[in-house]
Amino acid sequence: MTDVPMSPRTIRLLHLEDSPLDVQYIEDLLADDGLECRITQVARRAPFEAALRAEVFDIVITDYALPDLDGLSALRLVRAIAPDTPVIIVSGSIDSLSAVQCLREGAIDLLLKDRLERLPSAVARALDERERRARLREVEERFQQLAVQSPTGFWFVAADASRVEYVNHAVETL
Repeated sequence: MTDVPMSPRTIRLLHLEDSPLDVQYIEDLLADDGLECRITQVARRAPFEAALRAEVFDIVITDYALPDLDGLSALRLVRAIAPDTPVIIVSGSIDSLSAVQCLREGAIDLLLKDRLERLPSAVARALDERERRARLREVEERFQQLAVQSPTGFWFVAADASRVEYVNHAVETL
C-alpha cells in the first residue's frame, strides 16, 4: 500500500493482487499518467472483504487468478458490499467465456497484463461511470421525495401504453 495524502483529486483504489511486481507496475503506470492514487493493496479474500467493508473506494482493480478467489468472485463481492464501486479486472490469461461473464456481471473493463497501456483510460472511464451512477441515484432520490410528498396524483405508463410503470401515493388514495 502506498501512503498518499488525500487531496480532492486523489483516487481511493483497492487493488486485489498477489504479485508485488504487478502491484508496483500498476501503481507506476497510473502515476506516470498523472493519476494521484491512494492504493490499498491486498492479496487474499478476507482482507479484501474487510477493506470493502471498512472504507469507501472509488475503484477496485483485481487480478483474475488469485490463490483463494478469482476475479468473478471478487466482482460479486464488490457488487454485494459496495455496489456502486466500479471494478476493473486484470488477467495474465483468461478464457473468452470467463471474460464475457465478468463484463456481463458488471466489470467496467477487463485488461490483459501484457496490454496494460489502456489502464489509465479504463480508470478514468470507471470514475466517470461512478460519477454518473451517483448523479442518477441523486435524481432517483429526489423523484421519490417529490412523488411521495406530492398532493397531486400522477402515474407513468410504458411507451406503448401496455402497462402502468409507476403510480404515486396520491393516486392510490383516490
